[in-house]
Amino acid sequence: MKKKLFCWLGMFFVSCLFLFGLTSKVDAEKFFYQENTPEYSNPSAPLKIQTKDNHYQNSPAYSNPDGKISYRGIYQQSELNKLAEIAGGDDQYLGNSGLRLAATDYFYGMKEGVPYYNVIGPDGVYQLYNESEFMSDQQVRFAADYWNKLASQTIVEVVENREESDQVIYDSEWIGSGGVPLGGQTYTNGLKFYPGNWKPDQFNETQLDQQKVATLIHEIGHGLGIPHLGGGVDGANASRDIQWGSEFMAPWSPFRNPDGIVSSDENAASLALAGMTYQTPKKLAFWILGKKNDYNVVYTPSKEVVSTIPIGVQINFPGHFLNKRYTAKAQVKIVENYNVYQFDNGIIERGETGIANQPGITQSYGMIGQVVSVTDLYTSNYDSVAYYRFDFNGDSYIVDSLAFETKIEKTGINLDFDNNYLISVEKINKKIRVTKNIIVSTIDDILLENTYKDDATRAGSTWSAGLMGGELTADYLYQSNNGYYYYGVFHNRKLHVFNIIGTQ
Repeated sequence: MKKKLFCWLGMFFVSCLFLFGLTSKVDAEKFFYQENTPEYSNPSAPLKIQTKDNHYQNSPAYSNPDGKISYRGIYQQSELNKLAEIAGGDDQYLGNSGLRLAATDYFYGMKEGVPYYNVIGPDGVYQLYNESEFMSDQQVRFAADYWNKLASQTIVEVVENREESDQVIYDSEWIGSGGVPLGGQTYTNGLKFYPGNWKPDQFNETQLDQQKVATLIHEIGHGLGIPHLGGGVDGANASRDIQWGSEFMAPWSPFRNPDGIVSSDENAASLALAGMTYQTPKKLAFWILGKKNDYNVVYTPSKEVVSTIPIGVQINFPGHFLNKRYTAKAQVKIVENYNVYQFDNGIIERGETGIANQPGITQSYGMIGQVVSVTDLYTSNYDSVAYYRFDFNGDSYIVDSLAFETKIEKTGINLDFDNNYLISVEKINKKIRVTKNIIVSTIDDILLENTYKDDATRAGSTWSAGLMGGELTADYLYQSNNGYYYYGVFHNRKLHVFNIIGTQ
């Protein structure tokens, strides 16, 4: 007989986990999240916030006034419609149909007067400090990394000091009746777990790790503002009917998910909607709008967080990402009218996902007919497409390579004389002695992986650079397109490159 579900309801709400009487490994599957609608005793009143001198919470729970979302300037109405449709789900036990109100009423919550809260401060990052002995620091970091990969940017951080955190993760003793909670998101008193209510002997080591990390991902999800996603207007159908699936914001079990914790489209769309409700609204997981493959994040049984979500800058149309930057130095002329873009290179370098800003077109900027100095070349997930970055009238812009009179050919790093490019590199460890005073250059792209077309930096001669006389260790051997060989030697924290004819 099913035991009665229980969830702590007061002037705050808590997302609870429940354990039914476990007597076998089959019963262990009954570990599950109660998909109770986040609700409190007086829905018309705001959440009571008591964080002063609270050991477990430094930031108050937050929702926009009247639960309204701030989508203008973030999404177009058609995009908002799509996010709400995905998050609403198309199955009795998947999604949260109440989230469709985001597109029609611009409201984020279960019903009028009952908004969904988050625990994110003005900086837009959910900061957690772990005091739990039951949940390891590594497991907490895996859960944080999971959400960061799903968001395609850093939205969860594990901090080293409690004072820096929004919430503290900690262990507690359950005192109550009507159910056996495993832990929960309190929204006002940290993120707590009840180790005494778990039955770890019902799992093998991998299953227990999967269950713990799934629990953390679930509860952190609530802190990010995401409700349950088990179907129905409150996301609680799966919980009420005890229906198991792969959705971790609904009843989830490692016994039913041997391949790991796999994200859903509903997760991503709900996160995108939640991001609009933060004190500082954020555009999160927007890749879901241009999804053309089975993108997801997985926490695997081998304890890895793996993502197939594109990394880079979305440009020109949904699903098109610039994901690799090369140094490319060339003078080229703009001859066609194309879109002009701007974005921060750090998005690619940090392995995040962003969207290029499109402030105008080459014609409106007066660029057509101008020769510009290209500094960077970008390739995309569409192999034949490249974009160039260049400076123009004191600012930096990115334009499709098709707008230019000539294409930049990939040559590599030029040194010593024109049309002499380093084309290959081999890691070595060889003792050498420089005996001749010859040209020496320095390069930054040691493995020749990030240069499309550039010149090495002339560093004088082997004598003026202080390379002659003593014994040196050559770390790399390079070959040029003309058949010349060069040693690469670290000296004064720079890699110096010179022809091997000057050594013995």
